[in-house]
Amino acid sequence: MRVVLGFVLAGCTDSSEGDDDTSPPPPEDTDLPTVDDTDVPPPTDTDEPTDPNQAPTLGVTCTGTMNALRFLCTVTVDPPQAVQLTFARTDGLSVVRTVEGPDAIGTHELPLYFMAPEQGYDVDVIATAWPDDGISATVTTGPVPNKVASSLDMTGTSTMGLIGTHNPCDNDAIGVIYDTNTGDLVWYHLLEPGGTFGTNDMMMFTEDMTILGESVGSISEVDLMGEDVVRLPDLADAFGVPVGGLFGNFHHDIMKRNGIYYVIVQEDFGGFDVLDALILFDGYGTELARWHAQEHLAIPPNWGGDFLHANSVYVDEAGDIYLSMLSQAMIAKLDGDLASPTWGDPIWLLDGDGPAGELDGTLFADFSAVGPPDEFEDEHSAASRSDGRLQLLDNNNGRALVITIDEVNSMAIVDAEFATFEDSCSVQGTSRNTQAGNPVVGCLGDTVREYDINTEMLLWQGTVDCMSGPGPGSTRFYPLDGW
Repeated sequence: MRVVLGFVLAGCTDSSEGDDDTSPPPPEDTDLPTVDDTDVPPPTDTDEPTDPNQAPTLGVTCTGTMNALRFLCTVTVDPPQAVQLTFARTDGLSVVRTVEGPDAIGTHELPLYFMAPEQGYDVDVIATAWPDDGISATVTTGPVPNKVASSLDMTGTSTMGLIGTHNPCDNDAIGVIYDTNTGDLVWYHLLEPGGTFGTNDMMMFTEDMTILGESVGSISEVDLMGEDVVRLPDLADAFGVPVGGLFGNFHHDIMKRNGIYYVIVQEDFGGFDVLDALILFDGYGTELARWHAQEHLAIPPNWGGDFLHANSVYVDEAGDIYLSMLSQAMIAKLDGDLASPTWGDPIWLLDGDGPAGELDGTLFADFSAVGPPDEFEDEHSAASRSDGRLQLLDNNNGRALVITIDEVNSMAIVDAEFATFEDSCSVQGTSRNTQAGNPVVGCLGDTVREYDINTEMLLWQGTVDCMSGPGPGSTRFYPLDGW
């Protein structure tokens, strides 16, 4: 159940899809959702003393926004006090979601989202101190733009509830979220007009329940009502990031942890020689640090070409950084403490193909608990799991690997493998885990899987069905249990 606590969203339109010249234009969504609140009594004004033993007077009006799947409900209560709103599909196929208005005020603005297209929803409102005396309304969502109209064809039962990605049906910089119980699309938003999401420009879902993207050198982050949290246009230019090289501007991935943003960039050394770097910055676009590979890794003097090809960055709860370097088949865990004299230095280096790489690993990898080959290659989507282990996508072998890192004994024990839908993946792909630790894996494309971490059995599989026909597919899916 999603609970929204302690904030008020002003206005009744989606600011990122409205008429503000600085905001993204709306997708082609001309039919607004409808609302039926004709039976809801308005609050009455009176000079008479309020009886403390009498239930308060409630009113609710829910207004559709420019986004077909979002509403803003105005709840009035007299005398002023905390209120609670719940909403669920009238056909009973959705979970019941609760929105809290915890402040002792007379007018509450409460958001509704995670709603399927062209569905009716029952909205129930109470004063929190009077749970037996409520009022009700109904709302009906509208149709979504054709470019995002899609659903999941599913088998099995997922534990996630929600799963997010960029729009797998189109290349525009649009984020989407699906309900893994019904398969319905329940959220969409255009983050960067004129931008794209895919194998080079990336988006992710943050610990703050926001959606963050990097595209065409700009950074955008929105909340679940589509309001801007951060918008930093042309930030790559401000940082002096070259647009040339193999990957201009920011590339491949973006991460946010504890208010710090991390992006991958390439430094051009002339010809075709590039090394990847990391830039850390805050929500105002102020650069906090820049990690240069040659200052922290033993780059050989005769290096050349796209020597590292960094393709994913992840930051754990302690602030340490996990960097996947495809050209070296290597995962690096870097000291992420900005106050540390060893910031950016490797804590360990995990080499996926033994002695074949040009950088030396510091861990011995034990693959004996899984099937051959005893290596990972063309890896992507490396991240620290909720149980502290490492998980990555072994693209060449079409599997995700779960690995215990023993830093004391310099060992990396591969505990389990989880197959994607394909025998091998091309580029990018998904390797994430749920709050319970279940691996969520997939190649770039339409299909994603969830496995039980304890039994290693396949629990659920979802395949995107685009109403407009086959699309480019998803670069990376994100489990959103708890949202």
